[in-house]
Amino acid sequence: MIGNPPYVRIQTLKEFASVEVEHYKKAYRSAGKGNYDIYVVFLERGLELLNKIGRLGYILPHKFFNAEYGAPVRELISSGKHLSEIVHFGDEQVFAGATTYTALLFLDKAACDEFRFQKVDDLTACGRRARPKRVRYRPRASPPTNGTSS
Repeated sequence: MIGNPPYVRIQTLKEFASVEVEHYKKAYRSAGKGNYDIYVVFLERGLELLNKIGRLGYILPHKFFNAEYGAPVRELISSGKHLSEIVHFGDEQVFAGATTYTALLFLDKAACDEFRFQKVDDLTACGRRARPKRVRYRPRASPPTNGTSS
């Protein structure tokens, strides 16, 4: 599945689609935290629709990598080891006439042992691709204990 989901802040969506906003909050984990952008719902739903060997590729804002509202979708991707590849454009503008900070995100339905990451610092040199960095998934650390035993 390949796509370019809409980039619409929840505050804007509330103005003309308040019923849908409430539905998203109830139906999707990705819509459960903060002032999210609608593309995280598309990301979650796209992953749900993949068959067991399916792959999803979206161009979307990379803000959810760090923003509070992105935590639920980051957890969804991480817990299922769905991340296959990221091409991060940093502050390079890939769409003429629009200021958006984008990335290419590739997710697999099946769990991945590693993923590839490439940072693009210069779109004019993008055709001369450097090899993406391979990153292995690491097991999550156990939460710290409070020093008591049961």
